[in-house]
Amino acid sequence: MKKYVIFLIALAALSGCSDNEDSDVSDAPAETTVSEATTTEVSVPEETTAPEVTTTTAEIPEETTAEITTTAAEIPEEITIPAVEKNGYTYRVESDGVVCVSGGIDVEKLYTDCTELLRLAEAYGEDPAELLTIEDFDFDGYDDVFVPETIGTPNVPGKYFRQVPEANSYYFGEWDELNGIGFLLNTDSVNERLTFYSKGSAVEHEQVVYEWEGSAIVPVSRELQYMQETEIFIDSYEYDGGKEILTGRKRVLLGENNEWLGTEDVPLTD
Repeated sequence: MKKYVIFLIALAALSGCSDNEDSDVSDAPAETTVSEATTTEVSVPEETTAPEVTTTTAEIPEETTAEITTTAAEIPEEITIPAVEKNGYTYRVESDGVVCVSGGIDVEKLYTDCTELLRLAEAYGEDPAELLTIEDFDFDGYDDVFVPETIGTPNVPGKYFRQVPEANSYYFGEWDELNGIGFLLNTDSVNERLTFYSKGSAVEHEQVVYEWEGSAIVPVSRELQYMQETEIFIDSYEYDGGKEILTGRKRVLLGENNEWLGTEDVPLTD
């Protein structure tokens, strides 16, 4: 009887162990499957989204546009050239005049006596063409030519030739208006005026300012410095309808060593 009871207990124990093992085996795969599925779905898509594509697209057009704009803005300033080069002239001085050269071709000759100019240029070791004055004397946008008869004098005499645009070509003609003055004039392109300086001595000199009225040149003002007895005076004149009017007089004040101290007004008398 005892042996039978022991057998039943042993059988019951074996049956319990078998149930536990089945339970352990069936639980394990479920946990593994859930864990692997969750890990696989969460990690892949979100981290591979790349923001770099958006950044690159935004930077490229801005840098390219800026470079093109800067280059286009700088071109006109770099290629700006003086009017005399733009008109295509260089000059060669010969004994009987000045030759105008364009594109290596002699296109015109300005006839005037240049023998003294060539002699002085050789004596000073200068290129005679460098002694010409190329200026826009009538402020029309085209450079004109002044050919000096001599150099190294206070008042430079010479001959003027005006450049005249005609039918898309250019030529020079003798300039009667300025040749009537006959001396080199200084240009003031801002106020479009010409000034003639005449120096007679260390004390005496004259300055005349001109402007253009159409094709005629007219005086605007004149200043005359002169000595009277032992004093130096400066008279100022203006022009009205061609008539010269004295508008002021100053006395020059000198120091003990004849240094310039200034001026004082002198009353005008009738």
